[in-house]
Amino acid sequence: MGIGIGYHYGQKKKRDFKKQKERYNRIISTIEKAGVQV
Repeated sequence: MGIGIGYHYGQKKKRDFKKQKERYNRIISTIEKAGVQV
């Protein structure tokens, strides 16, 4: 039972991280389009 919860939690963490990374990349590309060098 504990292992199942741990696995599920790990998958959720990974998904959240991927979502944050996509948002971060989108913000960066928006800034670059505005002509600001990062």
